[in-house]
Amino acid sequence: MQASGVLIHQLLLRKVKSKNPTELQFFIWDSNLRFKLGEFALITALNFDKDLDVVKYKSMSSSMRLRETHLNNEANVRFCELDTSFLNCEEKEDVWKLGLCYLVDGLLMAHESSTKILMDMLSFVENEEDFFNYLWGRQSYERTFPSLNNDMMHQMENYLQKMKKNKKAKEAKYTVYGFSIAL
Repeated sequence: MQASGVLIHQLLLRKVKSKNPTELQFFIWDSNLRFKLGEFALITALNFDKDLDVVKYKSMSSSMRLRETHLNNEANVRFCELDTSFLNCEEKEDVWKLGLCYLVDGLLMAHESSTKILMDMLSFVENEEDFFNYLWGRQSYERTFPSLNNDMMHQMENYLQKMKKNKKAKEAKYTVYGFSIAL
């Protein structure tokens, strides 16, 4: 599955200000379309349950086996390091677990490869049932929403500032983080 940058860009161009800070609104074909947590949950079918046993998940964070075995017992791991460990791993069970972490961090939380991963995830994955029941939907939404909520005027201001510094800059770029494919 691949997000369409053109489609996301076109949606962001049609973004209108919303009185509700927890939603995005887009003006398309004479209609205001709303996008908020409920729509994100419906589209992704990820877990958004409010009743998370935080104590249970924090106690699961005590297992450091994957970190010790495949990630040099580093206190902080970047996505690019998780990628390398996943690709070089030969033990089937660990390939599966690192792959789940790779999927969550690379698709649902999408960010720069130099960004640190959620370290607790490496412990959560040791218990598959609890890993699949974790609130990945809420985590993904919390990363996606602020990224999509930047308006195009902000992007234009950034571009103009770059042009002042470097007259040769000919293109404007921006990055959408999180699971933007849900749009």
